[in-house]
Amino acid sequence: GYMAAKAKEVGEFAREVTDLAPALGMTTTQLQEWEYVFARFGLELEDVSDAFATLADRTEDALSGTASMVEDFALIGIKIEQLRGKNPQQLFELFADAVKNTSDRNRSLTAIVRNLGDDLGRKLAPALMLGSKGLAEMRKEATALGIAMEASNIEAVADKVIEMQIASMRLRSVWANITYWASKFVTYLSDGLRFLNPFNQLLGGIGAVVGHLE
Repeated sequence: GYMAAKAKEVGEFAREVTDLAPALGMTTTQLQEWEYVFARFGLELEDVSDAFATLADRTEDALSGTASMVEDFALIGIKIEQLRGKNPQQLFELFADAVKNTSDRNRSLTAIVRNLGDDLGRKLAPALMLGSKGLAEMRKEATALGIAMEASNIEAVADKVIEMQIASMRLRSVWANITYWASKFVTYLSDGLRFLNPFNQLLGGIGAVVGHLE
């Protein structure tokens, strides 16, 4: 029903957020705030992960000395030294500030598309042009609207999802055993009936003969 479908949806979301947040170097609350920001520009939670992970990957390439990556950041005035020691969230905020502070919009758009890809980059361009402060204000909206689930609640829901999955696997095993023994019982019963069939025919034949004699 509707309630069961919603419960499953919330459970899957909680599990995804709980797994994804640490990988991106942020709390579950922060990740939900970013989800809200991205949603304002027609994007989803998966896009948050893609954007942050992609930018972090480009950063590693630049730090390792890949010339094209260094140049892509340099387009908006970001130097290699500024990239060091930052987590994905901090890199995204640094990138947003650099985009906002670049007066040449063509250079900004070029840097966005080169670092985040054509489709995702174009969708995120308006958000990045707000800078880190503008993005922070949008994140506060998520909190004010009560969109972000509390960390303790989301972790509890994620744990329940795992418990339900384990219970489902155990139940599956139980039903497999029941099915196995039920099939063997049906087989034994069928074999028994086949064994009795000749006797039934014999008895029927005897009955016919007796009837004829009478």
